[in-house]
Amino acid sequence: MTALLKIFASLFSYDYQELRSHSAQSRQKVITLGLLLLLPTSVWFFSATYLVHVLLGVSLFAGLLTGFVASAFIFVVDRSMVVARISGFRSWIFGFFRLAFAVGASIIGAISIDLALFGGDIEEFRAHRAAEEQLLFQEEFKEQRGGELLPLREELAAARAEFVQLRAAHLAEMDGAGGSGVRGFGKVAEAKGREKELAAARVASLEARVRESEEALAGSASAYAAQRSSRASGTLMSRIRDLHDFVLSDYLVLSFYVIFFGVVLLLELFVLLYKMLSPTTSFEEHLDAEDRYRRGRLEAYARMQADTLEGIRLLGEDYERLSRRPSRRGIRGLS
Repeated sequence: MTALLKIFASLFSYDYQELRSHSAQSRQKVITLGLLLLLPTSVWFFSATYLVHVLLGVSLFAGLLTGFVASAFIFVVDRSMVVARISGFRSWIFGFFRLAFAVGASIIGAISIDLALFGGDIEEFRAHRAAEEQLLFQEEFKEQRGGELLPLREELAAARAEFVQLRAAHLAEMDGAGGSGVRGFGKVAEAKGREKELAAARVASLEARVRESEEALAGSASAYAAQRSSRASGTLMSRIRDLHDFVLSDYLVLSFYVIFFGVVLLLELFVLLYKMLSPTTSFEEHLDAEDRYRRGRLEAYARMQADTLEGIRLLGEDYERLSRRPSRRGIRGLS
């Protein structure tokens, strides 16, 4: 405990010997504040490192450096709150701004930690949703580019209709019910058969072209969907959206998320709450008394300087001569 007291006394710029001479409650409060100060700094170190290194894909050194800078920033902010001697209405204003800052910091910290905790679940959720999105993107692409196949499909429909007519005419000629009226496979029936075969070949050719075009369109739609899906899921904001969509998809997960956010918020605010709600110790009263004493001396010195300037203004050079002249009581004391 002595080592911790020395460390935190130096951390808060307190006189260790003076602090050591005060009550155990004073020493315990300084140690507790120092330990509580490590909680938000640790959370921010992990959050910033994970955010930069894992989510943004930057090097580990850059992630650790970012985590160190972020934790140092939080440390400076919370340390200023611990050592500040603010009371009354100003303390509540300071606490309000610290609360607002803690809420924002907790949101960022909770997002980073939740992305780490729910990583596997989010990946499964993203894979399922990516499959649905790819189907939607494919349909979107086909609607945009499907009009290019419309003339070819219309040509195929016309060719099929022509083939049906030629086949009916050929059968009628073979039965003797139409055409020349001669039953059997005559010259007219042979000619109509050749026309039917040419129409069938044209239909087969058009069907092959339509099938190839549809396969090419499907391949292009799949490539377009894969590109859109990968582009949408590779950014940090898309991962954050996936996290919140996953959280809002289930009430149990939402409850856990809210509880975890509350825990992170309490970690951010616990130093402030302990500082504001814990009783004042003898060491803190000593600091306040020392501050009042030094402030009183400064005010007395300021009043003396003001009186001197006022005397010079009223008496001019006579004031300096009169101020150096010894009083009668002083002369009697010397005699």
